Amino acid sequence: MLVRELTDTPELRAAGVAPPSRQLMIMMLGGLRELIATTVEDGGDIGGITEVAVRATQAMLGPHARPAPA
Repeated sequence: MLVRELTDTPELRAAGVAPPSRQLMIMMLGGLRELIATTVEDGGDIGGITEVAVRATQAMLGPHARPAPA
């Protein structure tokens, strides 16, 4: 999948970003699709959802702290 290829780079790995699992990509893309659909159905402006869509995507794909070993 394109998202996996785009996130599988040495630079992102060095920053602590790993390619998302297939399940995470499905959740992310499904959520974005639903956000767009409900915005359009409600007569909203697609441009108005950009910030929340970017923040949600960054939260899902961004670097995450790894738990300390027990």
